[in-house]
Amino acid sequence: MVDLDKVNTIIQRDVSLSYKLLRFINNSLVNKTNKICDLRHALNYMGQLEVKKFTALLALANVGDNKPVELLHLSLVRAKFCDLVGQAKSLSNNSHTGFLVGLFSLLDALLDQPMQSIVEKLPIGEDIKAALCGNENELKRFLVLIRAFESVYWQGVVTISKQLSLDVKMSHAIYNQSLKWGIAMRQSVSG
Repeated sequence: MVDLDKVNTIIQRDVSLSYKLLRFINNSLVNKTNKICDLRHALNYMGQLEVKKFTALLALANVGDNKPVELLHLSLVRAKFCDLVGQAKSLSNNSHTGFLVGLFSLLDALLDQPMQSIVEKLPIGEDIKAALCGNENELKRFLVLIRAFESVYWQGVVTISKQLSLDVKMSHAIYNQSLKWGIAMRQSVSG
């Protein structure tokens, strides 16, 4: 459980974090209706899950400071893609599992370390660790599907979509939505 009061206090002390939070929450892909000018209101509006996602986005952006911006962008697209696939698959046990799998899928490239040693240090679920290390489970298939899109391997997109019981048109729509979201989030968390 995230203590929003503590998060608010931390963010208030850092102008850069405050700015990034307000840019994030006022992004039209996150918040289409309300203009939010107050940090506490932003945190309340976001709720527990979105605060966790925002924190993970900031952490990843800071980890990748000396890496090509494309790696961060690809991580963001993968995060949203896996999140949306998880929602389509109704992963009710943990609603941000897909997001974390996608977001952390390039940590080995960002940190120049083997994925196995990275995940051993992370407080994440075993199913996420398994997927990130390439062990077969449903979350790994989310990553295989996004990689098929990235490689323009259309037969793979069709095959993996079927394995996940997803309509191929839905998979394409999710990918397109993820690309747009990735661009918007990269602009929100950088600079």
